[in-house]
Amino acid sequence: MNLPIIRFTSDEKTDPKEERKKELREEIARVREALVKLEGEVDAMVEAFNDDDDVQHQAAIVRVLRDAV
Repeated sequence: MNLPIIRFTSDEKTDPKEERKKELREEIARVREALVKLEGEVDAMVEAFNDDDDVQHQAAIVRVLRDAV
């Protein structure tokens, strides 16, 4: 099988190391965004815990928070 040979000029080359760094930075941004969202959800759970006088409900909230970690 004859495959075409693709040649890159120097300005078209991408450094695999730099490409990987870019991918990792994007992944960090996604994780950071997810953590911010999770922080808001935890705040809501803590508020629900503080507003609820039922110990069983409070225990359930604590279990959910513990499982999230």
